[in-house]
Amino acid sequence: MHKQTTWLVVGSTALVIFLILMGGVLTDAAWLQLFDTHFQTLLAHFDSANRTFTLKEVSLLGSPAVNLAIAAALAGCCWMIHDRFNAIWIICAEVGANGIAFVAKELVRRPRPTGQLVPDTGFSFPSGHTISTATLVLIVIFVLVPYFKDQEAQLAISLLSVIWLAVIAFARVYLRDHYPSDVIGAILLALVWWEIMRVSYLYLVAPRLHQPQLEEEVH
Repeated sequence: MHKQTTWLVVGSTALVIFLILMGGVLTDAAWLQLFDTHFQTLLAHFDSANRTFTLKEVSLLGSPAVNLAIAAALAGCCWMIHDRFNAIWIICAEVGANGIAFVAKELVRRPRPTGQLVPDTGFSFPSGHTISTATLVLIVIFVLVPYFKDQEAQLAISLLSVIWLAVIAFARVYLRDHYPSDVIGAILLALVWWEIMRVSYLYLVAPRLHQPQLEEEVH
């Protein structure tokens, strides 16, 4: 019960902050422009050819297509050990995250920043790379990590996953493909989507499966 309440608070809080952020983007709020400009100015001091090349390659590894391929591979592993529900759930979570990111982009239609170090197309808010990576990280931490019995292994995998998300978010802003608020909005939206998936499982799917042991794997 405590875990369920915690996740409900996290998901609800993330939704409220995301809506405030989206409202700021839609209205060109001065406070949001000041926030984005401040961090973009700070990052401009770190520009270098080598760093740009490295983060460009890193960014490719965090693309929605790559994340979906990784999710499919993880789902395949679950399927092979006869955990077919988790296999399907992983695919739904990742595909759904990419889907709501696309819808949000089309609704907000925020242009990308000027002066991109690596040209990209499409709209800017929220970051598709970041939301797909954040969702994959949540899948790894809350669905796959419990398969490992060693607590040190669980901690190491979880920390590395979070660090990877931070690197992808940083890369998207550094490359001027997104504003800082784009990646923050993407992480918030990923948390909202995760809570929707979690609640859907707990109250719609789990009662029909009659497999309460799977409930712990999701939260």
